[in-house]
Amino acid sequence: MKQVAEQENVKVEIPENFYALVAKRHMQATKPTEEEESKTEADLEKAVVGLPATEQLYYKDAYMKNFEARAIKVMSNGYVVLDKTCLYPEGGGQPSDEGSLRFGVIVTKITDVQKIGNVIVHKIDGRLPKEQQEVKGFLNWDKRYALMKAHTATHLINGAARRVLGEHVWQHGAQKGTEVSRLDISHFRRLTPEQTDKIETLANEAVEACMPVTTTWMLRNEAEAKYGFRLYQAAQSQEKTYASLRPETGM
Repeated sequence: MKQVAEQENVKVEIPENFYALVAKRHMQATKPTEEEESKTEADLEKAVVGLPATEQLYYKDAYMKNFEARAIKVMSNGYVVLDKTCLYPEGGGQPSDEGSLRFGVIVTKITDVQKIGNVIVHKIDGRLPKEQQEVKGFLNWDKRYALMKAHTATHLINGAARRVLGEHVWQHGAQKGTEVSRLDISHFRRLTPEQTDKIETLANEAVEACMPVTTTWMLRNEAEAKYGFRLYQAAQSQEKTYASLRPETGM
């Protein structure tokens, strides 16, 4: 498009993150406007001032499916703050968990989870509990498990892309979903079908190898020095174009 415009002596400026902006618009097509989201976030930030940090149970046990908690803040707009939760909030390109909340004989849906500072808020669709009321939360495990697989797939594809295209490749964004996910990577030209096929093949080979996975807590600098890989890639130089890869969660 830019080349065609220049032939007609028309100056066109294309943002460096053009493809990321296009992808963002597609993902937000059915979501509230940015203005509405900003107002909601601002209201939540005011509402949680002074509240203690929420205990994040999903870091203790990623497979926890239900939990008992206490409602410490109930808002008229349908948001509830619990003292603890096993529902993961939206972040890092991954949608929030969903689930349900039971108090007494009432069961209501949890449709969204957001993290405001160190406080996690749950969007409730239905009756709200009272403040200080004991509740029991339930995780929609099917959605969580699909998102876990999608999250792992993006890391595998990113690693495969670095092997195929070179170590200059960085992750510049991602959007995980239960059906389709997106990974944005930096590269200096459009990917060829052959390169895409090779990346897909390498990623699938890693899945089919059924490699054991172990978790080790290390200092970031130590981990990067040992494994030669930097995790926080989005902070790197933006002087590259973007390529989008869409892994299916069934890998």
